[in-house]
Amino acid sequence: PADARPAAPKPRRRGLWWKILLAIVVLIVLLLLLLPTLLSTGAGSRFLLEKVNARIPGKITADSLSLGWFSGAKIRNLQLKDPDGKTVLTLASADTGLTLMDALSPSSLDLGTIVVRGLNATLVTYPDGTTNLGRAISAAPATQPAAPAANSAAPPAASSSPAPAQKYLVKGALDAADCALTWSSPDSPPLGVSNLTAKAAFNTAGGDDSLDLSAQAAAGSNPP
Repeated sequence: PADARPAAPKPRRRGLWWKILLAIVVLIVLLLLLLPTLLSTGAGSRFLLEKVNARIPGKITADSLSLGWFSGAKIRNLQLKDPDGKTVLTLASADTGLTLMDALSPSSLDLGTIVVRGLNATLVTYPDGTTNLGRAISAAPATQPAAPAANSAAPPAASSSPAPAQKYLVKGALDAADCALTWSSPDSPPLGVSNLTAKAAFNTAGGDDSLDLSAQAAAGSNPP
């Protein structure tokens, strides 16, 4: 006669879902750790610049960007153009002490020492008071909400005054050299500044601020 005994039940894969969950967590952690490296690649830099350019009227380009969780941000050969395609400024290099960990702080921002080299800016003030720099980086003004109708019910008065907003603290230092600036406006002769060096320290928490500038300047067509 045929064996009537029931088949043995298959063993349950009790540890399978835990292994899948653990693999997902490890993958997320690896992606977070590698995020600065990925964003510092050519494709990552283009992605970041595309996001920035989508928010401003002008256009920013750069040869390289470098970010790190514990190392300062760096940029090389940056160029800013206005909406007409005219160059507003170029920057050979900028090294900062700002890390991604510092940038995530909800109450303060430590920029470290910002080392700027080879900044060249051409600023123009137009008759309406705007500048080429403002036109290049200023986002469109937000649409103001419509005023409520006169017969609409007024919102209830607040029972107490709102708590004062927490002050956001920013500190850092600037070390700039090999910089130049030209500025022109309808009512003034062109102004040129060359061989500009600057050292500064700032702290919005009330620390000692300092500024030390050295440059050669000339107005009109006179050489500096």
